[in-house]
Amino acid sequence: RDHDLAADAAQECFSRAVAMQREGAAVLDPRALLFKIANNWLIDEHRKHSNRPELLSLEEEQENGYLSTAAQPIHPEQIASANQQLDKLLAIINDLPPRCREAFILFKFDGLSYQEIAQRMEISPRTVEMQLRIAMAACIKGLEYGNLPD
Repeated sequence: RDHDLAADAAQECFSRAVAMQREGAAVLDPRALLFKIANNWLIDEHRKHSNRPELLSLEEEQENGYLSTAAQPIHPEQIASANQQLDKLLAIINDLPPRCREAFILFKFDGLSYQEIAQRMEISPRTVEMQLRIAMAACIKGLEYGNLPD
């Protein structure tokens, strides 16, 4: 119902479509492409404007009652265990096939969308999705079943 937002959406969608055409991307179904671009744009806009909680300082959190005034000490064993799990998880990621690892890092650590990863790696968004499924399955399997590499 916001005409300005609708105009911005249309402009952005067509701009992205033209950019893809200039890059030499084969467009078999222009209508489907525009719907996909519009959907991705909508997701991006939602992420930009989502109501994420503001980060508070420790003092503000204590004042608001979010933290107890008597903080629980973290034991060295807990720190060592967390570091071991992190090291093993990083080993799982390093053991992924190179393209799979690259897609995973771009998605999880760099925060890129499937489309952005696909463009950067010169593969299809569907291939990005499959690579991410492989990576996530490896991480979950390693964490759930203790099959973490040493």
